[in-house]
Parts: sequence; structure tokens; C-alpha cells
Amino acid sequence: MERNPVAVSEAASPEEVRRIIRLVESDPAVRLELRRALLTSELIELPERFAEFATAAIGYFGRLESDVSVLESDVSVLKSDVSVLKSDVAVLKSDVAVLKSDVAEVKMRVGRLEARFGASIEAEAEDALLRALSRLGLVPTSTAFNVAMGAKGELDVAMTAENADGSLRVSVVAEAKARVSSTDVRKFGDRMRSSGFQRALGEAGMSGPWLAYIFGERVDRNCEEVARSLRLGLLKYTSDDPVLDAEMIEAAG
Repeated sequence: MERNPVAVSEAASPEEVRRIIRLVESDPAVRLELRRALLTSELIELPERFAEFATAAIGYFGRLESDVSVLESDVSVLKSDVSVLKSDVAVLKSDVAVLKSDVAEVKMRVGRLEARFGASIEAEAEDALLRALSRLGLVPTSTAFNVAMGAKGELDVAMTAENADGSLRVSVVAEAKARVSSTDVRKFGDRMRSSGFQRALGEAGMSGPWLAYIFGERVDRNCEEVARSLRLGLLKYTSDDPVLDAEMIEAAG
């Protein structure tokens, strides 16, 4: 059995106690043996384990501090991005408001142009219609006007006319378009032959018989052939005389 380097009798003198203390303080081996004798292995290993824990804790908190720093940086960038986004949204709202204002202005101007253009075409159609009636020996008995017929639509130019001795009275109607296609001609001819449309005309004060014309600043090919088959007159902006005279349309049976 190994002999304990520290042998203290049950009745050690003060001098012996002081000698032992000096020995413990000066000799690491004695201190270690004393610790092993007095302390459990867990308590002996505690300083080393605490040092390991402290090292690990320092590393962990160092990484945590780094992560927090990165997070703070990210939050700062996010705040900056949000600020830029708010600014962009404000600019976008302003641009949208300006755009809405511009669109409203454009719509208003387009509306004015359409009104002027429509009035201009109707005026040109009226002039062409008067020349056509003169060619047929008819005299207008009313000024030109528009005929609104609710769900049945509208006629751009209408007037009444009669021959020189007043023995023949007719209602004259015309549809005016910037460009006339054969489909337009056919649709107008079908309307003029519809009993429902004729009845609406009568209710609007334009009873039959009728002379019906279609006027266009531009007239597509085949329009004359279709108009002739439907007894419609065809008027063109570039022609002083009618392209085709209208024939009388009687009330549908």
C-alpha cells in the first residue's frame, strides 16, 4: 500500500500543521494527493470541466453575437428596403393618379372628336342626300334630324320630302358611316324591311313609303351590288351625284 506523503497524527502540534500547510502550498504533487484524499472525482474534475464549459460557452455566445449582428444587419437592410418600397409605392400611386387624369382627359378629347366627326359625317350625308332628292325631283318638307328609336337604334339623318305637285310624299332616311362595307349595307337593308323597324319608324313620325340611303366617306367593293338588290341608295363623300339612287320601299305586308 502506497504511503501517504502527508501523515498527520490525531494530536498534531501547531508547528506541524503550519509545516503541512507550507508543504501543500509549495508542492503541486502534495496538493493533488490532498485533493484526491479529501474530494470526490467529480469535484476534482470540476475546474477542468468548468474551463471546458467556459470555452464552449464563450464560443457559443461568440457565434450567437455574430448571428445577432448579422440579424441586425439584415433587419437594417429590410427596413431600408421597406422604406424604398414605400417610396416606390407612393411614386406609383402618384403615377397612377396622373395616368387616370390623363386617361380621363384623353377620353374627353376623344369624345369631343367623335362628336365633331359624327356631326361632320352627318352634315356631309345631309348635303349628299339633298342632292340625291333633287336628282329625283323631290323637295324636302322638313329640315334634317336624327331619329332615336330606343332599342331599335338610331337613324343618323332623316327628313320628309314630296314631289313638285305634292302628289307623292315620302320619308327619307340615311345611315352615315366613315367607311361602308357590304355587310353594313346588307344589315341596313334588312332593318328597313323589318316590320318591327318600319313600325318604330312610323311611331317616330316617319311612316312609309321610304327612300333609304347609306352614306360613306369610303365605300368598299360590292356595296353597290348589294345596295341595288335591297333597293337602297348609295351615297359617297367624293361623288357629287349618288353612286346609286334609292328605290321606294313600301311597308312590309
